[in-house]
Amino acid sequence: QSRYAGENIRNTVNKNLQNAINERSKITDPLYKELNELKTGVRLPQITEFLKNESAYAKGDIKKALKDVEDLIRTNQTSKKERATVNKKYANLSPQARAQLEEQITRLPLPIELKNTVSVISDKISTAKKAGNNELARTLSLAKEKILADLAVVPQEQIARSAYRELSKPITAIKKEPLLSKFVKKDLETNEFLISPEKIPDLIFDGSLKNTKALMNQIKHNPKTLNVVRGQVANKILNNITLSNAEGNLSYDKMNKLLKKDKEKLKLIFDKDQIKKLEDINELLKKRNLVETMGRAVGSNTASDLNLLNNIFNTTGNKLFR
Repeated sequence: QSRYAGENIRNTVNKNLQNAINERSKITDPLYKELNELKTGVRLPQITEFLKNESAYAKGDIKKALKDVEDLIRTNQTSKKERATVNKKYANLSPQARAQLEEQITRLPLPIELKNTVSVISDKISTAKKAGNNELARTLSLAKEKILADLAVVPQEQIARSAYRELSKPITAIKKEPLLSKFVKKDLETNEFLISPEKIPDLIFDGSLKNTKALMNQIKHNPKTLNVVRGQVANKILNNITLSNAEGNLSYDKMNKLLKKDKEKLKLIFDKDQIKKLEDINELLKKRNLVETMGRAVGSNTASDLNLLNNIFNTTGNKLFR
């Protein structure tokens, strides 16, 4: 049952993730295609100023990284010497005309070239972080921000980036959420899920209030998966409040503590009627506990107790509530 339940829950979350990724691609791919086809160069005042200021004091791997960024940007441009030649040859032109001519001859980097540069820098940032070189990662991140800021003056870039950012929210809600990300994370080589499905119900039961909110947002429109989660949590509750004695009595102390500790989580998972039944169970166990405390021999649950509990619990059907 745990394996089936885990697969059902994971399939629902993973389907939501894939739908969000597909929706983002459907909308943003044409936008970025239009951006990448632009043949108008982009001026780079912010990254140019950043490199100038940072390079003046940088040393070692930081200085090398800044030089690499500059080389990436300048790959598709003419050298300073070539630009000086242009300025000398056309010195009689007005500054505006000379600037236009220089732009045509020296060719400012195209949007697609800057996007590729940003991609390369992103990889360098990841490498620096993995190596524990936080200062290098910080410098490269600032350089990346400056390039993106220069690129943002292109209207098509603004539209594409805004759409991508907005459509990434439901993806981030899964991939960056501590519990949900475990459900969908795969091995990079085998493409197999890293967490076996039978472990998922336990992860849900042990999750935080924030984890539970994220999960319920993913499954609230899927009645089947919602019932599966409720059934699994109900079984976990039953297992947690069942004593290890021969009769398998239910413990009032354990039930009472569980309801207090996980009150807000349970309210997210179960509806009001189901919460009322949980409270009824707790009240029943409280009364039985009082009777036992006053002198009734501890033994099996009474017939009336069992009848009420059996009307609430249905463990064979993997559900807490009838």
